[in-house]
Amino acid sequence: MLPKKIHVVWVGDETRRPEALIKTWQTLNPDFEVRVWGNKDLSELKWINFRHMKDMWHQELCGVADLMRYEILYEHGGIAVDADSACLRPIEDWILEPSDFASWSNELTLPGMVTNAFMGSTSGSEFIGKIIENLANESTVVDRRAWQSTGPILVTKTWQETGHPLTIWPSHLFTPRHHSGWIYTGTGPVFGHQMFASTQSTWSSAVNLKEVNEETLSTAFGEK
Repeated sequence: MLPKKIHVVWVGDETRRPEALIKTWQTLNPDFEVRVWGNKDLSELKWINFRHMKDMWHQELCGVADLMRYEILYEHGGIAVDADSACLRPIEDWILEPSDFASWSNELTLPGMVTNAFMGSTSGSEFIGKIIENLANESTVVDRRAWQSTGPILVTKTWQETGHPLTIWPSHLFTPRHHSGWIYTGTGPVFGHQMFASTQSTWSSAVNLKEVNEETLSTAFGEK
């Protein structure tokens, strides 16, 4: 079972960090260690792909977060979630059973695409290590968009090339509403919801968690 750790990366303008969204992971998972990684960690820690992080800083901060999450997972294990995501229900132990997991981006609109928005691994994971190695072998990652060079395309290609026994959870577990407009309408468990970088400035301040969850649910499933 994976360690009960949830990692969130937020780099750039810390005044815009979505504290209320991050708090949902802390509040609903009190038995997990939730750590937010930021600018200080980026500047002070040793990173294998720091040169790519420096380049991405001037292009797409989400790419910097991608690069950091892989090395964080490799070092510490646990789960990495996007900062602009909310937890809707406590993470259950069966989610932690695979030694490596990710989820499909969307089975209907992007079949075969593995997303890195919600990933989990043990420390020293062979699969995560291969992602880091592939990145280290790249001359540059800023010649294309982050989702191609450091995000879902990279993860998908690494999985296809290695044939690693990666557990890929259904997309609705963490992304019940895709940016394409597809909405999950089933009755199965939904643990999180990704805002796809639509984080509002008001979410950076301390707000009532119940209000945030109501807003998140409304966004995910539409008005009831």
